Parts: sequence; C-alpha cells; structure tokens
Amino acid sequence: MNLLQGVARVANETAMRELVKNIEAYDALRDQLEREHQGRVALLHDGELVGIYNDVWDTYVIGMERFGEGCFSLKTVGDQPASFGAAASYTRPGPIA
Repeated sequence: MNLLQGVARVANETAMRELVKNIEAYDALRDQLEREHQGRVALLHDGELVGIYNDVWDTYVIGMERFGEGCFSLKTVGDQPASFGAAASYTRPGPIA
C-alpha cells in the first residue's frame, strides 16, 4: 500500500466511525426529535446533535463550514431509509416480491 492509499484508508475509517457515532446519537434522540422536529434536518457531529435546520442544503453548507467533508451527518427527521433495490432483500425480512 502506498502513502496515498494509506491516507485514503484512514480517511474512510474515520468517516465510518463518525457515521456510526452519529447514527447512535440520532437513534437515542429519535422519539424526541420526531415529536418536536418532524421533517426538519438534524446536523450531527462526533456523536452529538449540533442543530436542527429547515433546509437540507443549508444544513450541508453549515456542516462543511464547521466540520469539513466526512466529519458530520445529516438526517431529515422522520424519514425512513431509502430502498436500495436488490439490496433491500438483504435488509428486509420476508419473501422477495
């Protein structure tokens, strides 16, 4: 592995750790967020809720300015995960229709 590949691998691992922490933080707050902020956009960083905003693009810009690429997560409060076609059969119990 060369230096560039090593840096890319570390960046990927760092982004994945950030994502896992942020998913866990959102899940812990899910009920309250869905009760109080349905349809708005949550900005999470380092396993913490940073803020709630009205617009996805504005939230993205704020996240990039404050934390940089790969160092934050956005989640529209109350949105269900998207279907990924064939991959959905691996994540959803029951027969494939």
